[in-house]
Parts: sequence; structure tokens; C-alpha cells
Amino acid sequence: MAPVRRRRRARARAPARWGALIASASLGACGGSSPLLHPAHVEPEGVVVAGAGVSGQITLGGAEQAVLDARAASPGGAPAADPRTYRRGAVALASFAPGVAPWVGARVGLGGQNEAGLAYTGRSLRVDARHAFGDERWAFSAGAGAHGVLRQREDDPGLSGLDLNEVSGYGFDLPLIAGWQSDAGLIRAWGGLRLGYERLGGRVGLGEPDPVSLSAWRAWGGGLVGLAMGFRHVYVALELDAAYHRAEGRLGDERGLELEGLTLAPGGALLGRF
Repeated sequence: MAPVRRRRRARARAPARWGALIASASLGACGGSSPLLHPAHVEPEGVVVAGAGVSGQITLGGAEQAVLDARAASPGGAPAADPRTYRRGAVALASFAPGVAPWVGARVGLGGQNEAGLAYTGRSLRVDARHAFGDERWAFSAGAGAHGVLRQREDDPGLSGLDLNEVSGYGFDLPLIAGWQSDAGLIRAWGGLRLGYERLGGRVGLGEPDPVSLSAWRAWGGGLVGLAMGFRHVYVALELDAAYHRAEGRLGDERGLELEGLTLAPGGALLGRF
């Protein structure tokens, strides 16, 4: 009987361990992605959809290489052998913000095929509005969103001395999506295009006596696909965004720090409809 009791206690502790891990990841990370996690169809007037989940940002190409080069330039916390390479990596981390972040959002139908939404992703707070065209099966929606960058990660353990906690900014994006839904909306699928722009500014710690100023911009464009499944009031939404980005920044006395690269941004949430 003792082994059985031990197995039961282990199973009982497992959810608590996983919950603690998820909570610590959500609080400690702030990836730069902000998935839409909504279909092309809008909600009827007065209907609210709200929920929570997780999002991620995976950086590929030149931006990823810039971070790797910066880490190689300051191994083991040593002063950077190539300051420009280090600062270029710092701009890449500030602009592209790879990592994992919580996602919390809500949307409300405004009537007349219009809808508004609010989403928080750890790094930023986004508000948006959109209008849809279509019927019960097929729809196309055009929208506009604006976001404020509230906080960056305080430091990066792989890039010694970097502190982005005083960096903030703003941006906007234009999503255009088309989608289909089954009877009663039990299954919804969507895909589309998304363009965006962001500006950052603030003070950056580089492991030196005094922080230096940062000014950077980033523009991106790409596509997305999503799927939602569930019952009348509860469903799960999944989305994958892929985009090409171009960025340029100034960090201290280093100007013209240009970057480009690709990102993959998966996201998922459990949503309730009220």
C-alpha cells in the first residue's frame, strides 16, 4: 500500500509543480509577440469573449545571429571585445524581444459588424478595433491596433550586463484576415496578413558605470493562421504568426545598427464567451 500512496501523492503534487513553473515563466519573461487569437467573424453586439494563455517569439536569421555574436563578444561576463557587435545584439534583443510571455485578452461586439479588443502580453498592452464583412460561414475583417511597450526584460542571462528595464515605446499594426466557421461556430479557421511598426526609446544598462540612450524602430510584415474549437461558451484558440522584420537603432554613440530577420510567433489561449 505504501507505494500506491506515494504514487498518489506524486500525482497530487504534479499539478502544483506545473502551475508554479507556468506562473514563474509568465511573470519572468516578456516575449515580443502579440497574437490576435480571434477569428475573422466578429461577435454580436454586447457579447464578450475573454481568456488567458501564452505566446512566444522565436527569432531567426540576422537578428538571431546578432544576439549570438554579441554573446560571443563578451564570454563569461567579460567586457565586450567588440563594443559595436555587443550593442547590435542589445538592439536586437530590445527590438525583437524573443521569449515567452503570458497572454490575457478580451473582446466585445459593438454591433454593425464591429468589434473592439484589449490584450496584455507582458511586454505590451494592445487595443484594437475592426469591421467584418460576410455571412454565417465566411467573413473578412479589417482592423487597426495600437500598443504601448510597457516593460522589457530586466536583463538577459546570456548577454552579460544588459539591462532593458527602462526601455519603452509604442507601435501600431494593421491585420487583414479571412475565415470560415462551421455551424454554431464550433470550429473556426482563419488566416491573413499583418503589417506593423514600432518605436523604442529609453536608457539601457550595458554593465558600464552609466546607462546609455537607445532609439530604435522596427517594421514588419507577414502572415498568420489560426484555429479555434469548442462549445458554445468555452473554446481553445491557437495561432501561428510568421513575419519578416527590419530594424535600425542607435545605442549610445553607436549609430546605424541595422538588423533584419524572421520571427515565428505561436500562441494559444482558453477563451470564454459571455
